Amino acid sequence: MNEPSEPVSASEWLVALTDNPQDSDLKARFEIWHALCSENARAWEETTRMYALLGRTRDAGLTEALPLGRSAGQSSEKAGGRSERFRDGRSPRRRTVRAGRLGLAAAALAACAALLFLALDPIGPAGDYTTRTAEIGTFTLPDGSTLKLAPKGAVALLPEGQGRGIRLLEGTAYLDVNHDPDNPFRVVTEDLEVTVLGTRFEVRSWETLSEVAVREGAVAVTERSGSGHSGSGQSGSGRHDTVLKAGDWLRIAGEGARSEHGKIPPEQVADWLDGRIIARDRPVGEVVDELRTYYTGVVVLQGDALAAQPLTGVFNLANPQAALRAVASSQGAKAYSLTPWMTVLIAD
Repeated sequence: MNEPSEPVSASEWLVALTDNPQDSDLKARFEIWHALCSENARAWEETTRMYALLGRTRDAGLTEALPLGRSAGQSSEKAGGRSERFRDGRSPRRRTVRAGRLGLAAAALAACAALLFLALDPIGPAGDYTTRTAEIGTFTLPDGSTLKLAPKGAVALLPEGQGRGIRLLEGTAYLDVNHDPDNPFRVVTEDLEVTVLGTRFEVRSWETLSEVAVREGAVAVTERSGSGHSGSGQSGSGRHDTVLKAGDWLRIAGEGARSEHGKIPPEQVADWLDGRIIARDRPVGEVVDELRTYYTGVVVLQGDALAAQPLTGVFNLANPQAALRAVASSQGAKAYSLTPWMTVLIAD
């Protein structure tokens, strides 16, 4: 059986709240929707005003806990004998609810700002090869190598005279590189330079994360000047070389952070090509950032403590909204789907 869809209009919220007057989670989601923007608040006022004219607000149990339009509030006071009200027309209980949901309202405002940014910048950074939200692109490079680019990624070819290779501007790339020992292939990111002869590997470059993982063959990773290092081997001042083989990974997370090394089953490298994220003690914020690239809308993660929590699990990229709910559930948090295009994660 399909789950009922989330209300998206004032009238739909009124029906849902009337049918489920004791559902505290539904009321919490309504609080976010109502605080989201002035249009929602105005629509709710008009809807409840009309409902009050029919004498239905008290019967529906809406006068006690939800913000009603002025006419509705006046009608309910006459019907129910409720005399104590604040200047803005809200009941004392309503004010308490608003205070208790301050974090949700802040998250809603952040979601509004993010949605505006999304509308202004829907594509992302420019490059020779780019992908949009929820799009995985497959490209053949000039040397015949294959590039698979995860959603919201951008890649530029290295300038002429710098050999064959790419600069990963943003996102996650998986490469199947043609073997040419006389002309090594290079991948350059903000923090790393990867040199290969012929192999299959993944490179990530996000705002505060650079990562390399090898599925087949071997690569040499050079950490650029300024990056920390926890391994061995150096190549010039401020530069460090590490050889990675099948299943090996190296990552630098956070500005000025030291690099970390590890090993996973090689077949799990670039798990996104199989439609999933396999997380092993990864920060919640990192996994949510990846899920954002598959979600056509806005995701707000409220709270640094929640973002830093370690997360282990397998998450389905074909249904990012369900994956976000699973992430929240695993941390004892809540995921509020305000609309099909907006989800807020907040600690319970």
